[in-house]
Amino acid sequence: MGLIRRIREWWRRRHRKRGTAAGADGGERESQERAPRSGKTFASLESERYARGNFLHFGKLGGAYPAGLDLKGAADLLGIFGSDLYAPGMQDLEHERPYKPAPLLPGTHICDFCARPVIGGEYQVLRDGRERCAKCSRTVVKDAGSVKKIFREVKKRMELLYGIEFTNEVSVQVVSAKKLHKLSGREFVPTSGFDARAIGFALVKRGRQEVVLENGSPRASFISTTAHELTHCWQNQFPYFHNLVERVEQGSLSNEMRLMIVEGHATWSEVQYLFLIGEHDEAQFAMDNYLRRDDEYGRGFRMYMEKYGFSKTSVIVRDTPFSHPDNPLDL
Repeated sequence: MGLIRRIREWWRRRHRKRGTAAGADGGERESQERAPRSGKTFASLESERYARGNFLHFGKLGGAYPAGLDLKGAADLLGIFGSDLYAPGMQDLEHERPYKPAPLLPGTHICDFCARPVIGGEYQVLRDGRERCAKCSRTVVKDAGSVKKIFREVKKRMELLYGIEFTNEVSVQVVSAKKLHKLSGREFVPTSGFDARAIGFALVKRGRQEVVLENGSPRASFISTTAHELTHCWQNQFPYFHNLVERVEQGSLSNEMRLMIVEGHATWSEVQYLFLIGEHDEAQFAMDNYLRRDDEYGRGFRMYMEKYGFSKTSVIVRDTPFSHPDNPLDL
């Protein structure tokens, strides 16, 4: 008897022993008897065997994964490359839990625009030392015409979507990171990691408002920063926000709380704007970053998110801080 035939005969005998029983007419019928000792049917045992042996089930039985699968290690590796699919608390923001991203591998370069690790060594180093990944480089806002066009579009859409009005003229200027920091009285020192820095600010110049933005930004980042700084321009129209500085000087309000009120509103506004224009991936990524931050921006963002939430469609369907210019957080 050949080897293949012997294997077939062995398989038939094994199958008869485990899954069939003789019928009254001498034929065979499928057994639904309880397996000895286990109390399970042969069908359920076969399902378990299939689950253990089929990689698509990952061997999961009864809610437990086998020790041989390093699921946490896999999630950490995904986190290194910018994926937050397994980040606890990030899928359901109403049940937020503390989350810390996985540590980066030594020597990893970080894009200074999207804050994601650079994969495969493909990145550009700008003249002022900033590093930009290939993905961000594909959508860079390059020329002055594009800058002004996008700026006007964001301003107009914010008025329409948020139901607000910019009563004063607002101009825009785009400069390098080094010059932007010089204008704001700070110093910019580039590194191979992510360089936390000012990427824009709003100021009043000779009675006119001006937004100064960092150059070299990808389109989505440029749009979100524009929405952030235009929110500050809107705040400058109302006495409540001007009086925050006086309250700090009088000692009735901490400077930390002042920044949380002002910057929390602006960070909420930029994330909400990204949702409204359909940039959901960028909105979620920005949201996750602010939720991880433990400074005035992050804490302020969480205060506004808790109070107002987000409309994730193309229109506002809930209350917003723009409807409460005299006290958006009831403080």
